[in-house]
Amino acid sequence: MSTAHVVVGAAVGAAVGNPVGGLLLGILSHHLLDLIPHWDVGSFYAPTFDPPKLTRRDVLIAAVDGLVAVGLLWFMAVTFGGSQVWALVAGGVGGLLPDIWHHIPWWKSRSRQITKRWFSLHERWHWTVAQSQMGWGLLTQVVAIGLAWWWLASVR
Repeated sequence: MSTAHVVVGAAVGAAVGNPVGGLLLGILSHHLLDLIPHWDVGSFYAPTFDPPKLTRRDVLIAAVDGLVAVGLLWFMAVTFGGSQVWALVAGGVGGLLPDIWHHIPWWKSRSRQITKRWFSLHERWHWTVAQSQMGWGLLTQVVAIGLAWWWLASVR
């Protein structure tokens, strides 16, 4: 889910204190978080986890999650950003960038070599749980968000 990637990426960016480092480590944090079992829209489509066509439900879940993520990034920037606001925002954007890149239709053509390699890496490192494990998959994200939020609040 976008919210976990943005919040953890923002915490990483704030920890680094540098916008470029925050962006790059935010991207890395995305892939590391994807190694943890989690629930997302793909969970509805086990065992392949690849929807043949997005439904209205899928788009609604993604839109609400994206709006929550952007709202939280704005709140964190105002509340926790201080002198590191740009590093925090860059980390949050970096945390979301692999999913944005992966799900934009033009890039889905996988026509460029770097895009093909990134998609392959993103899919290989992704551990989406089945819908039947939704509770477990959401719990891992709540814990990641909670730890990142706690760290941001404790150091500010």
